[in-house]
Amino acid sequence: MKIAFTSVEGGGLDSYVRTAARWLSERKHTVHIVYVQRLVYQAHAPTANISIHHAPVGNLHYYLSRLHIFSTPIVDLVRSLESTASVAKVLKRLRANNDLDLAEIHTGGPPFIFGDVPFVYKMHGDDWVIRHYCEDGSSSMYAKIVQRKTMLAAKKVFAVSRSQADFIAGACNFPPRLISVLPLPIDLTSVNQTPRFNSRPPYHLMCVGRLEKRKGIDTLVQALRTVWSLEPETYLHLFGAEGDLRRAQIEQLAPEHQGRIIFEGFVTHEKVLDKYCYADLYVSATRYESNGGYAIQEALSRGLAVIATDIGPVPELVRHGETGWLFPRDDSEKLAETIVFALRHPETRGQYGQAARRFCQRFDIERIMTRQLELYRQAASYTN
Repeated sequence: MKIAFTSVEGGGLDSYVRTAARWLSERKHTVHIVYVQRLVYQAHAPTANISIHHAPVGNLHYYLSRLHIFSTPIVDLVRSLESTASVAKVLKRLRANNDLDLAEIHTGGPPFIFGDVPFVYKMHGDDWVIRHYCEDGSSSMYAKIVQRKTMLAAKKVFAVSRSQADFIAGACNFPPRLISVLPLPIDLTSVNQTPRFNSRPPYHLMCVGRLEKRKGIDTLVQALRTVWSLEPETYLHLFGAEGDLRRAQIEQLAPEHQGRIIFEGFVTHEKVLDKYCYADLYVSATRYESNGGYAIQEALSRGLAVIATDIGPVPELVRHGETGWLFPRDDSEKLAETIVFALRHPETRGQYGQAARRFCQRFDIERIMTRQLELYRQAASYTN
């Protein structure tokens, strides 16, 4: 098959796209990855049967925001339209050149923009859903309407978790039976290292994701201030580029950190995979998780016990008292208590890590991608 993925460089979506694309290319399928914009710090090595395309987005939304006349939802709408139109232009060109059977898109957009390009829709954290969970509970009715139209126009609709499928089906009045739940695939063949089993300090915690409030970084740092009073030799490694939280802001939240918060910055997906084996514990204080928590999946697959927020699809990954611990959103006191308990009970951490590896067999890339390819073929046959 000739398949195109739309994506944004860096982050969980890109990690998934690169993993899926590599699996398909190794089986002689032609794969295109169409990136919206381009990140100067992100570089991918050339891979056989995988072509990289960049779809530059116009600046109209930027100029509108500078005028301070239009509301944020209007500016976001214009930006979404510009991005969708730019990606659709690349997909149409591939289709016209007989180099595309099917596209997998990840953001809702007016379906007429895609013209005759057949596509499947894999839901991956739309902005309106983030606003619903992270702000005042409101969301744009227009965004819901667009998403519903996108799903109705798609040949197949995928969700990465049952909670995500149920929420969006209800919000968009879309039949749940038409949504295929397909977890994000994990390449378990790359798991060849034994995780740390450290019973004494220093302890190393790991968190992957852009430095943003919605990722709960402030809650995590607040919890660490309590942890340090009990286990002073505890270090937090933050992997991710700066977002709406800057390094200086995070350091101000814990002036006493004295180098115990280590900002690893943006690193490639391959380097992140290597780093899991050097951590004692993976911690996620996210306030919202739409895509199932890809970094959580990877940490579990590497045999790391996980502490994570009890929200959305996370409990489908982190089984409380089995593969890790769950805590209430924004509860820094409970998070601190759980971290200290986990660090002081290495045998429990080890048991949970072993259970996590067994649990992650259900996300094995062979199982997930074989099913996904089957659904791709069904979707492509609808267009012939």
